[in-house]
Amino acid sequence: MITFSNIQDLIYEYGAKISAPNNLLRIFDSPQPDGAPYIKITDDSYLYIVEERGYEFERRQTGDLDVLCYWLMKNIISNISMRYELEHRIESQDFRRILFSKQLQLFGSLNPKWLKVRETEINETLRNSPYVS
Repeated sequence: MITFSNIQDLIYEYGAKISAPNNLLRIFDSPQPDGAPYIKITDDSYLYIVEERGYEFERRQTGDLDVLCYWLMKNIISNISMRYELEHRIESQDFRRILFSKQLQLFGSLNPKWLKVRETEINETLRNSPYVS
């Protein structure tokens, strides 16, 4: 397992590749008042936790640093993509078309494996809830 500081450095490196704002790139090692995800490092795994006001909404565990970085970058890219979609919204179109397209563009700039993972997730979402326009 690498250190929290090393993980933070990786996230800053990934963020620089997609020109992400620094305020979105900071990761945490304890619960935050706004419910931002944080990570815990154990001897053999990484925990990705989303908690707010003492209530845990999500907990994922992996021994794979690449998977952890994907989860962290997915949160960052989701924020960037939402802002992008709001600035480029087409009222007559399902907002997810722009949102998902931007996410795939950003993941494609970072890691081909992550791009495939995100494409699979998006396709599953669209199978369950297709575009409306």
